[in-house]
Amino acid sequence: MRQPRLQFGNRQQRGFVLVVCLVILLVLTVLGVNNMGTGNLEERMASNSQSKLTTFQNAESAIEETYDGGVDVDAVISNTALTVTHTYNYSGKTATTTTRFISDNSANATSSNLNCFVGPLVEIQGDSSSAGTGAQSRLVLGVTKIAPEGC
Repeated sequence: MRQPRLQFGNRQQRGFVLVVCLVILLVLTVLGVNNMGTGNLEERMASNSQSKLTTFQNAESAIEETYDGGVDVDAVISNTALTVTHTYNYSGKTATTTTRFISDNSANATSSNLNCFVGPLVEIQGDSSSAGTGAQSRLVLGVTKIAPEGC
């Protein structure tokens, strides 16, 4: 028994589906490569943000440790030329603090009750950096010891 031959559409349209599939594949490839580039950029931005935050926290911790007992503020006040530097190590990253005398506002005292107290100003500056990323942070804390001035 003979099987009937199936007639397909117009013979001039051969290969059109292949061209359409290749164009769609090209568009999907371009979109995929673009998304990979965007993902890499977002990853680098997140890493930079984390490095900056880490250096900020290290500088803040170094200032806190210096203020809580790493330096004698009275010694800096009594010797105005004294500058004290401390170095701290936080999980492989270093932070330094510099403590120095800024000014003595005793000359500004007047007879007003509000100005009966004076205090020398000492500055604690904390610096931290991350060598691999180049992130840096600097924080400054002003410390004063309030003392009564004869009113």
